[in-house]
Amino acid sequence: MITVTGAEKLLFLRVGEEQSAQEKFFGYLQWTREGLGKFTFAIVLWVTHQLMINLIKKAPDFWSWRNGVFRFFSHAKNVISAREVEAIRFGLINTELENFNSDNDYFLPIEDLQRLIQQIEQQSEIKDAKLASLYTTLANIYKQRLNRGEAQDYQQELDLAIKYTYKALELQKELRLEENIATRLNNLAYLYESQGRYSEAEPLYIQALALWRQLLADEHLDVATCLNNLAGLYESQGRYGEAEPLYIQALALWRQLLGNEHPSVATSLNNLALLYYSQGRYSEAEPLYIQALDICEQQLGVNHPNTVTVRENLVDLRDRLPPA
Repeated sequence: MITVTGAEKLLFLRVGEEQSAQEKFFGYLQWTREGLGKFTFAIVLWVTHQLMINLIKKAPDFWSWRNGVFRFFSHAKNVISAREVEAIRFGLINTELENFNSDNDYFLPIEDLQRLIQQIEQQSEIKDAKLASLYTTLANIYKQRLNRGEAQDYQQELDLAIKYTYKALELQKELRLEENIATRLNNLAYLYESQGRYSEAEPLYIQALALWRQLLADEHLDVATCLNNLAGLYESQGRYGEAEPLYIQALALWRQLLGNEHPSVATSLNNLALLYYSQGRYSEAEPLYIQALDICEQQLGVNHPNTVTVRENLVDLRDRLPPA
């Protein structure tokens, strides 16, 4: 048996070439099929769904010789959907992808996304807000892939999320886009925190919080989010005394801005309860879990993942309480 792997790493974009690496591969399969047919053993190609669709189109004779197609499902994937790049459609003008179909779930291999950005960078005569938006979208795509468990190489895509968040941040500073700067600072801090790089994350959260307060005053959802994120960072480091007032401020803001029954209020209640639980302050944590569970059941339903999480937290807490 001959096993062929790695085809998903072949580049999809031409970027000035007559044929892309993928197209050359399909051409070899199509025009050497007679020679391949002389092998006395099986040839097994491992391909993604997107590659299979292109193979059917570009190497139809080779495809017609198949003896079988076996499908294996994995949450990790190397392609992104057209919907994920819809926000940067403006950046695809004058590229080979400018007229794409937004319903294509297998639009672009993730490796080619970087090459596309590099191509746009080279074509951009001046650095402007559109280029910053490109960097932001690319960073968000990597971040979302990490959160959804789709990254095939977690560390590599985490590093790329940081790289493009930083690029967006530096350009937005240059262009004095202050509100966008605060968002990028917060996102970069989150990515550093996910790597355990707490000393690098902390000053970024603090800068983002100060900037949002300056731009938006204290009564804004972004301020509440950053307070919550900074509190979570302190909690991860065991700095409970510094985390508690920030969680309390975030909870008060969400209640003020969203009302007492909003799911974000439930999340905030759960976060504060977890902090108290970590300190052994069970009697203070229990009523917060109860409030959070009541909101989740009413607003999200009894089987929603958030509801299940809060319920499990409450059960775990009650197992630790002394008998009444």
